[in-house]
Amino acid sequence: MKLKFSTLLATAACALVLSSGMAHAEIQVSEPYTFETAPAMKVGGAFMGIENTGDKAEHITGATSSVCDHVEIHSMEQDDNGVMKMRQLKDGLEVPAGQKVELVPQGLHIMLIGLKQPLEAGKTIDLTLDRAEGDPVKVEVTVKSRMAKSMEPPKEIMGDGNMDHMDMNHMEHAK
Repeated sequence: MKLKFSTLLATAACALVLSSGMAHAEIQVSEPYTFETAPAMKVGGAFMGIENTGDKAEHITGATSSVCDHVEIHSMEQDDNGVMKMRQLKDGLEVPAGQKVELVPQGLHIMLIGLKQPLEAGKTIDLTLDRAEGDPVKVEVTVKSRMAKSMEPPKEIMGDGNMDHMDMNHMEHAK
C-alpha cells in the first residue's frame, strides 16, 4: 500500500494538533543536596526543590539510589504535644501543576535508608525519582559538610554580609 506524501503530512499535522492540547507534567529539580554522614550512620536525608512546570499534577511515587538499600519520601509534622513526627508518604509526593514543592530538613524530604558507606562532603550521589507517568528523573545530589554549615556565624550576629569594614579601626580592639 502506497500513501501519498500529502496524506502523511496531514496525518502528522493532526497528531501534532491533538497532542498539543493534552495536559502534561514537566519536572525540574533544583539545588539537590544531602549532608555528610558519620561512619556508623545508616540513614541520610536528601533535599531539593521539585518544580512542575507543566499543566498537569505530577506524582513522585518513589526513588532509588545506588548508595543505599532503599529510599522513602517522608514528611515531618508536629503532633498535638509539640513533638515532631516523621512519617513515610506511602502514596508518594504530589507536585501540583505550575507549583514547586521544597524538600527541606525538618519538612518534606527524601530518606536514604541502609547507607552502604558514609556520604562524604564534596562528593555527589545518584538519585532517581520515579514518576507515576513519564520517565524517571535522574538527579545528581551534592554532599555538603555539616561542619561548614554549623561554623557559619548566625545572621543575627553578622547581618546580611553587606557590612562595610573600611571605616573601622581594627587596632583599637587589639589594645
